[in-house]
Amino acid sequence: MERGIVRRRLAILVTLLFVAALAACAQLHTAVKPVHFETVTPVPSGVPAILPTAEFVRGIEAAPRKAVLLPFADYSPENAPLTHTECHDLLQAALAKSLEAGGIESVVYGAPVTRHLLQRGVILEAAPLLEKASPRTSLLFFEIEEGEWSPVMNQRIGALIHQNLIAIQTLKGEVPASPLDRQAVQDIGAAFGADYVVRGRMTVYQSGLKYSPYAHPDEVLAFYFPDPARRAPLMGVASLGAFEWFDGGPAVPPPATVDSQEHLPFRKHGQKVTPVVRLDLFVQDAGSGSVVYAQSAETRALQLYSVARHGRSEPYKVFDRAVAKAVDRLVEPML
Repeated sequence: MERGIVRRRLAILVTLLFVAALAACAQLHTAVKPVHFETVTPVPSGVPAILPTAEFVRGIEAAPRKAVLLPFADYSPENAPLTHTECHDLLQAALAKSLEAGGIESVVYGAPVTRHLLQRGVILEAAPLLEKASPRTSLLFFEIEEGEWSPVMNQRIGALIHQNLIAIQTLKGEVPASPLDRQAVQDIGAAFGADYVVRGRMTVYQSGLKYSPYAHPDEVLAFYFPDPARRAPLMGVASLGAFEWFDGGPAVPPPATVDSQEHLPFRKHGQKVTPVVRLDLFVQDAGSGSVVYAQSAETRALQLYSVARHGRSEPYKVFDRAVAKAVDRLVEPML
């Protein structure tokens, strides 16, 4: 009897030692080969600021300032490795926190700002437009709103709708959205009692893949907002030219900002897939509408092999850290 107890205890001890050894190996592997990030200031976005950064910072330091953070224009290709909602939620929260650390007293973002843009017609609900432009995608809307799907399945259907919004050719020229012109910027500032209106662009993609021409926005921007009051997320669209309105007219971003297919594959010791986040930030004076601060950042993860998820090659989910590092570079000149 005692001999059996001793054997069981020895077996448990050996198992615990084995698990501890595995954990030690995992920690050693992490220590030897961590994920490294490289952040650079890339080609300018094409919308310069009228003020030197030092003058903009002096204005922030002179008196409390409030800002409204608008949804970013998403130029990620149709096959982006991270869904719009995942990346955009990370981005908005990180940027609001960093702007406040940079001297802005408070930053308003999220649902109140989205509602205002919908009321102004800057962003339009996608569902009514798709009944004519794409009946198949309209059926997906019906499934996500009326079907008895799990939350995970609803999220996947929503991501598919978002991809379709980018690729549907018949939507081009058929989105009568209001421009984000000077009057719109002034109205947004007045509605929230803000001194600045903050907006920008984001592009998320993978280098290291053999790209075919995946669709990315060229006339219509797609938005995907979680809404606690609704069963399904709210999906919207905006005219690219109207949403990207600066200084009296549309300022379409240069190809280097958004066209991920032009980036060369990265190869070293076999095929690697590298996640890349490109961000462009614009701060507009809520009174004049002028851009008083502009900055760009690009972050890529290094030493990262691809993994299979949902039947396709995707990088490990390190985008939260990549987004945070890109946001740090955006705000760094203000600190």
